[in-house]
Amino acid sequence: RRGALKAAERRTAAANGACAAALVEACADAARPRRVVLSPGNRSGALALAFAASPGCVVDVILDERQAAFFALGLARQSGRAVVLLCTSGSALAHYAAAVLEAHHAQVPLLLLSADRPAELHHCGAPQTVEQARFFGPHATYVAGLPAPQTAAAAAAWRTQGILALDAATCGRGPAHLNVAFAEPLYATTKAAPPAACRRGLQQLHRAPAGAAAPALAAWAAAASRQRRGMVVCGPQAEVSDELAEVAARLGWPVLVEPTVHASLHHRSTVAWVRHYDALLRNPKNAADAALRPRTVLRLGASPTSKALNRWLAQTPLPAAVQLVALPRYPDPSYSLQQMWVGEASTWLAALAAQLPPRPSRPSRPSAFARRWQVLDADAAAAAGAFCDANFFSGSVARQLVVALPPGSCLLVGNSMPIRDLDAFAPWAPQLQVRCSRGTNGIDGALCTLLGTAAASPPSTPVVGLFGDLTFLHDVGALQLSLQLQCDALAVVLNNGGGDIFRRLPLPVAAAERQRLFVAPQRADLRALCAGAGLKYWRATGAQSFAAMLQGALAARRGGGLQVLEVILAPTSGEKI
Repeated sequence: RRGALKAAERRTAAANGACAAALVEACADAARPRRVVLSPGNRSGALALAFAASPGCVVDVILDERQAAFFALGLARQSGRAVVLLCTSGSALAHYAAAVLEAHHAQVPLLLLSADRPAELHHCGAPQTVEQARFFGPHATYVAGLPAPQTAAAAAAWRTQGILALDAATCGRGPAHLNVAFAEPLYATTKAAPPAACRRGLQQLHRAPAGAAAPALAAWAAAASRQRRGMVVCGPQAEVSDELAEVAARLGWPVLVEPTVHASLHHRSTVAWVRHYDALLRNPKNAADAALRPRTVLRLGASPTSKALNRWLAQTPLPAAVQLVALPRYPDPSYSLQQMWVGEASTWLAALAAQLPPRPSRPSRPSAFARRWQVLDADAAAAAGAFCDANFFSGSVARQLVVALPPGSCLLVGNSMPIRDLDAFAPWAPQLQVRCSRGTNGIDGALCTLLGTAAASPPSTPVVGLFGDLTFLHDVGALQLSLQLQCDALAVVLNNGGGDIFRRLPLPVAAAERQRLFVAPQRADLRALCAGAGLKYWRATGAQSFAAMLQGALAARRGGGLQVLEVILAPTSGEKI
């Protein structure tokens, strides 16, 4: 037992050292060593040792944290470069406050690193333990809390967060704050080999396709033009533009697009569009097929909706993964991205296209790798269509709805199962505007969001929502609001008696407890609710009646206000699908 405890302690110390080294890597600069101002402390010891050992850092040790902070403020303001401030846990961070306020209002770049106790030592009377994570409130331009590392694999997260925070301090011109926890033993008591450099996680971040970013863009373009096993992945908030189609056509790569991806152009035959990747990768044979794995990935938008795709990408070694980001957040929970290019995607793509070899006189064809994906995508599409034709369930309703809506319609999709059903079973419909609240992925406010979408749309645009029954009931107060607003919209409600997603999850509880604690079965009378609010109500119980009711509701849309089409479904077995 004592031996096992010692081994666990060695793992903790090694994880602390690896994560500290990764964070220092993110801050270091071999060309112009980064100035680091630290105040001594035990909890911050692993970081202090790592900074002192880094040739890319110059360390100043100042005992008083207040003096250290103002000294760093002077350094940063005069040099124009972000300076790192490191302190231990407890009240040490409070002494930075006055300098942080000045840095915030004077737009001086500082990266604050505060060591912290692990979560299990909070709220239990442990000494030198205070709430540090959001201590500076609105006066920090970027804030992240990193839990105590359990394994050395957490180094990818630490390195990535270090780069993001340093970038925020530099570009946001103010203080950024990382609160990093360490569990004991804080570091090895014997001399150990330095941790290996962290090769996972973010390595480079660029903010403009010109200037300093140009060499990196040129290098990546040169490597990409030689790589036939590359892939483009478009997640939520991405847009399929002419620039993207041009880059994909020149490279010959497949483009994976989810239903929420907006397209401003029609399909190009020279681009290998792949839509049914979720069903494709849920097949264990395909997920394990090494011939399907890319060697380079270009990503746009937020993290994909598909869990199967996210898991598969996280398990795929990607030495040259790049993300184009026009978002304020890092979009990859697996920390597999190597480079992040921040800014308007169309600008980056245009610059990338300019770096690629010119297109041949004859139309280029997708690579053999892309064509293989296309064949499997077509097979998955046929299988999804056949399954939906033979079964009436939420996925077949999503598919039927996408096919039936007129071009230009706006489809607002609820979270939980509807967006997953659309992702798994519906064809890509670039002729539609598909919207989904994928910022926090919540079910709240769906009907009010639908009304707002309708109010902002031209009267000629059909606006339709696809929601689960609990999502609908969660915002049932919007039924009364719709009378006041008089917005023309149609809410399609999938009524399968509760939270269907929880019927599919491998929860370790008995069926009765699953129903009570998670599924939340409901027996609301939607017809009566709509009648009470004076709304037009439709009811469908099968594929044919759904098609008829949908056409009737769309025909009655103009001047009809909010309409509700309830689709009665049996509770679904996840194993069946």
